Amino acid sequence: MVQADRNVVLSATGALTNAAQVAAGGGLAATAASASNTATGVLLAQGDATLSTAGLLDNAGAIRAGNQLSLGVGSLRQTGQAYGLQRLGVSASGAVDNRGDLIGGNALRVEAGQLSSSGQLGSERGDVALISRGNLQLDGRLASAGAFTAQADGALTQSGNLSAASTLDLRSTGDLTVAGQVAGQQLTLVSDAVVRQQGTVSGTTVDVQGARIENAGQTTAAGNLTLRAGQIGITGTVGAGINADGNLDRGSTLNLFADRQLTASGTLLVGGNLTAQGSQLQLAGATTRATGNVALTTGGSLDHRGGNLLAGGTLAVQAGGNIDNGRLNNVGGQLQANQLSIDGGSLSNVGGGLVLSGAGVTRVVIGGCARQQRRHARQQRSGSEHHRCQY
Repeated sequence: MVQADRNVVLSATGALTNAAQVAAGGGLAATAASASNTATGVLLAQGDATLSTAGLLDNAGAIRAGNQLSLGVGSLRQTGQAYGLQRLGVSASGAVDNRGDLIGGNALRVEAGQLSSSGQLGSERGDVALISRGNLQLDGRLASAGAFTAQADGALTQSGNLSAASTLDLRSTGDLTVAGQVAGQQLTLVSDAVVRQQGTVSGTTVDVQGARIENAGQTTAAGNLTLRAGQIGITGTVGAGINADGNLDRGSTLNLFADRQLTASGTLLVGGNLTAQGSQLQLAGATTRATGNVALTTGGSLDHRGGNLLAGGTLAVQAGGNIDNGRLNNVGGQLQANQLSIDGGSLSNVGGGLVLSGAGVTRVVIGGCARQQRRHARQQRSGSEHHRCQY
């Protein structure tokens, strides 16, 4: 064991290997071409600790600083523990592979050519920032007592457990894939390519953007939720305004905006209003529940065969092409709301139902020809026709 009540400096022109315990009462600085801190090695500083290597830093032991811990390396292989009571900063020109613990007290920042973490990574009291100039792989457990941001110039993949006490922001130039659990307050997922959500994503508010969004998992928000992409596909669950007990609240919005096709065969839930827009709306087989209003808008066609939509307020459908609310696998489509407004180029409702759940008004305009009916609750046909149309 090497112990000093003052600063300690370790220097090597070649490789530096430590298998002992080195404790500094002040700061600790180590410089080498490469360095190895073995499983029995301990580097401890009461003040700042700085390790600098042009090549690999292989840490299988423990590196701890009472103030700031700074690792400036060519690459980092981390199977041990690295801890900075105030701050932990890692800067690597090459790859960082964390299979142990990377923990910063007030803050953690990692910048690398490529970054992967399958161990524990996070902060105890502050923010976490991860920046990769290549791919970014987030497995294991990642937690931030403040904000969590991760940015990749390549692909970003998350398959562990990721949580943040405040904002959580994941961004990638390549594909962004979520296969684990992600939870935060203001949660944002952004990709210049494809966002694949196969896990569980939850937040107070959730915003997802990409060239294409594929949601096969569960994406929910206690407040507002927005999906915005060139193309959207939903086979899982997307929900907004969902209470902690799983029930739908009121006053939130679920926005689905697709420049091209919006496809949903899963479940759409909102404690409030739903807006869905796309050049084509393919909602065949989808289950949709909204406590407020629902607006479905497309310049093309709406396919709602076998779908089941229930709105507590007004359902407004506007389609430039055909509206198909017929059968899918012998199950007819159902559009139900307190008030209905249907406007389309044509309507196919064979085996389907347009149902009022309140004493509202049904207004149907097909190919410019209008039919309006006032019905009592739960009735499908009554009242008077203002214009006689065939559809």
